[in-house]
Amino acid sequence: MRIRLATQDDWPALVKLVGHFWDEQERRFGLPRLEHGTLALLRHGIETGQAVVVAEQNLELVGWCARVMAPGLPDGLAVGVGRWVFEPFRREHVGRDLCRFADQHAARCGATEITGEVAGTNEAALAAALADGWAVVGYSIRKPLKQQRPGRIAEALCGDDVALRRGCVEPTMNDRETPVNGVEP
Repeated sequence: MRIRLATQDDWPALVKLVGHFWDEQERRFGLPRLEHGTLALLRHGIETGQAVVVAEQNLELVGWCARVMAPGLPDGLAVGVGRWVFEPFRREHVGRDLCRFADQHAARCGATEITGEVAGTNEAALAAALADGWAVVGYSIRKPLKQQRPGRIAEALCGDDVALRRGCVEPTMNDRETPVNGVEP
C-alpha cells in the first residue's frame, strides 16, 4: 500500500472515489450529495500542492483524504474535506494512515487547525476523530426549506424581473439597486 499526494493524473479515479464517498454518505447517513463542492476543494488542493492524499494498491486508487486551505478561510484553517476507503482496506487502517499523512502535509503547508463534519449517526467516525485529537466545538444544523415558485410577494418585491435559480427567488442586479418600500438596499 502506498500513501502519497494526489496528482492531476489521479483526477478521473479520484472523481469516482468521491462518487463512492457520497453514495455511502447518502445511503448510510441520509446526507445530501455535495460532490461538486468536494471536487472543487480537491481540485484547488491538487493545483496548489495541498494535502489531497490517495492510497494506491497495485497502481489502483483505493482511498482518499483531504485537508485543504480554501480561499476565504482564516489563515491556517484547513477544511477536512473528507476521507473514504474501499471496504476491504478499512480494517487495515488505511483511512487512519491517509489522515495522518494529510495532517502532516497540511501542517507543512501552513495549516494550524482543521475543521470538519461528521454525520450525526456515524458514531464510529466520531469516536475515531475524538481518539485522534479532534474536539467537538459546536453543532452543524440544517433546516430544509420548501421549494416554492415565486408568488405575489416575490413579484411585489422584485417586479417583473425575477430570476429563478434552483427553485429560489433571487432578485437581479437591477432589482437590488431599486428601493423596496422606499428603503435603499
